[in-house]
Amino acid sequence: MRKHMSGDDKHALQRAFQERYPNRRDRRFYMSEFLKIKWVEIPDPRRVSAVESLAIMVLDPIYNRRK
Repeated sequence: MRKHMSGDDKHALQRAFQERYPNRRDRRFYMSEFLKIKWVEIPDPRRVSAVESLAIMVLDPIYNRRK
């Protein structure tokens, strides 16, 4: 997990918190202390779409809301 958090500023996690935490060190600290992230490998591409759609419905992330 830490490998992804310390990735470049183009990574989705970095971008999601870039406005709130412009300082990269502060952003990485926030993510490591307050976020729980789990990567799930799904080998079947059809299931990937289904799981992603379900996760968006259940979690209702702000970046996926319609305006």
